[in-house]
Amino acid sequence: MCRILAMAAGMDVPPAIKSRLLREFFRSSAEAYPGGWGVGYFTDEGPMVIKEPIKATDSFALPGAVRRAEPGFVMAHVRNPASGDKSVLNMQPFQKDGWLFSHNGTLGDPGAMRAKLLERYSDSLQGGTDSKIMFHYLLQRVEQAGQADAGVLAAIRDMCRDQGEGTTSLNFVLTDGTVLFTFRKAFINHEKYSINFASLDSLGPVVGEHAFRDHGASNAAVVSSDPFTPGGWSGLEMGEVLIAKVDGHRIVRM
Repeated sequence: MCRILAMAAGMDVPPAIKSRLLREFFRSSAEAYPGGWGVGYFTDEGPMVIKEPIKATDSFALPGAVRRAEPGFVMAHVRNPASGDKSVLNMQPFQKDGWLFSHNGTLGDPGAMRAKLLERYSDSLQGGTDSKIMFHYLLQRVEQAGQADAGVLAAIRDMCRDQGEGTTSLNFVLTDGTVLFTFRKAFINHEKYSINFASLDSLGPVVGEHAFRDHGASNAAVVSSDPFTPGGWSGLEMGEVLIAKVDGHRIVRM
C-alpha cells in the first residue's frame, strides 16, 4: 500500500504554498507509510525525482527536497510495501521520457502486460516492479497514439479489460508537467483504494489563507489518495479519469 499526492499548478503559485502542502502530506503519512518517500517536480532540464527508502520524518534530505520543488506540477509518494522491498530503484515516483508516475495497487499478472511492451520499453525496466511495467505501458500507448489524452485513455481501456486475477487496484497519477492524469479503479477494498481531489484555494487552512490574495490559484488541482487536510475534497468515482491542466480540469468516465 502507498499514499500519493499530485498537484497541477501554474508557475504563479508560489513555492512556499507547495512546500507547506508537501510538508503536511509527508508529516501526516510518515507513521502509516514508513517504507520510503519520494518527491518529483519539473525543472528546465526535465523531471527531477528525489527519494529515500526510510520514513519521511527520519530523513535529513526531505526538508531540502521539499524546498527545492519548483513552481508547476509536483508529485509525492510514500509507501509501506507488502513485499518489504527497500530498493530505491523500485521506489516511486518513477520518471521516464519527461513523465512522472505513481501507482497504488498490485497487478495480478504483470508478466502479461510486460509481454506487450516494445523492446525499448521492456529493456529499460530497471527494477521491474508491476508499477513500473504499468508506467512503461502507458508511455508506449501515448507514443503509439501520438497524443497524450488518447494514449492514456486507450491504455486504461486495455488495462481494465485485461487485468489479471489478483489485481487489487489500477489507481495512478501521471504527468508530463503540462497535464496531470489521475485514474481510479479498484477491484477489492474500494474504500481503501480511494482518490480525492480539491482545488488548491480550498485548502487555505493548511497553505495559508493569505496565500491566494495575490495569486490566481483557484484552478490549481490537488489529488491525494485520501484527504490529509481540511478543505473542499471530493472523491473520484470508480472508473473516472481526472485530466487536470493549469487552466482547469475535466473528468472522463471509463
